[in-house]
Amino acid sequence: MLIVRITRLVGYLGRINFINLLAGMLATVVITTFVFFIHELISDKILGTLVSIALTLSFMFLSGNVVPLSVLPENIRIISDYFFTKWVVQIYGQILYGGIKY
Repeated sequence: MLIVRITRLVGYLGRINFINLLAGMLATVVITTFVFFIHELISDKILGTLVSIALTLSFMFLSGNVVPLSVLPENIRIISDYFFTKWVVQIYGQILYGGIKY
């Protein structure tokens, strides 16, 4: 059973191309940098974690990742292109569904 799981994992990893891996690493660096920035501004660990979660969730809502942009007001649709969460979610979606071409 373990050998079958390892074989499936190796087969899956063989289908990941370099561009998808690079995009995933870039998205991970962006998220990690954001969290480190928040924790540098706020010295308390628990408060820094809560603020980073609250900011990430609010950015996700405002960038149309939680609800469709079509139901949000026009001014939020305009500024949603500038939130990094929109781009990170799009990169991860393209990695999962193979939308990134090289």
